[in-house]
Amino acid sequence: MRKWKVLYQWTWLNELLRGEGRGDYGAFARCICGHPACQRGKAEVRCKDCDGCEGYATACMVRDHLRNPLHRRWNWGEGCYDRTTLKDLGLSVHLCRELHPDLICPHPRRAPGKSFVVMDSNGIHDVDLFYCDCGKGPSYPTQLLRMRWLPSTGKLPRTAATF
Repeated sequence: MRKWKVLYQWTWLNELLRGEGRGDYGAFARCICGHPACQRGKAEVRCKDCDGCEGYATACMVRDHLRNPLHRRWNWGEGCYDRTTLKDLGLSVHLCRELHPDLICPHPRRAPGKSFVVMDSNGIHDVDLFYCDCGKGPSYPTQLLRMRWLPSTGKLPRTAATF
């Protein structure tokens, strides 16, 4: 342990702290996603669950996480990252798209209450959720199960846990 302390302590500590900040991307104030629709906006958001320390514009983060709504996001401000949610960034999860990727349900139904809560291995998430209510989709609990979210009730769930 003494040898590790002498050889690695400060290098490892510096790397851990670097990862909590902007890392090598501190000088890059613009989004680096490379998507054709990207306007190279201000790099103000990063994902804790994706690899790297890259910063993205809010719109790019939302677009790139449509299928990963439970990833943890951090918003850069005042010299540090603060936790935020995709709901706060404007993402809504439409279960209709999970059922029929090429179709957008003409009658989505927002989950009851102010928020839908999903418990995952990486935390508890507040999600803006819409069920497919056009008559072509399965029951609301079945829609959640197909998302691999275990519903809390068999009628109109407000909470789910991942599996």
